[in-house]
Amino acid sequence: MKKNILFFVLGVLFMVLVSATINYVPNKSTGEVNRERGIYTFMDCNPVLPYETLGEVKGRWHDMGYREVKESLVINTKKKYPDADAVIIYHVPGGIDRGEAIKFKE
Repeated sequence: MKKNILFFVLGVLFMVLVSATINYVPNKSTGEVNRERGIYTFMDCNPVLPYETLGEVKGRWHDMGYREVKESLVINTKKKYPDADAVIIYHVPGGIDRGEAIKFKE
């Protein structure tokens, strides 16, 4: 019985050590987002680094062009949350597009 517990503990320790040494390797889905007026804009993608959500911002009606929607969300983010690092943009079919203002953790 003690042997089984010892092997289990050693196995868990080995898995923890191996997982701690795995480095993030860029692949085909890795990319960098662009900045608009100093704000990173994430659309159809998510940040990899840890972040905290500051709040929500609303954009213009969805029938505006992509550029106009993105610009309005960035402007609204800078006005409402001046210390925000980025905005995650969500398209709302048939409604007003919205964004999630975020700040990356140090």
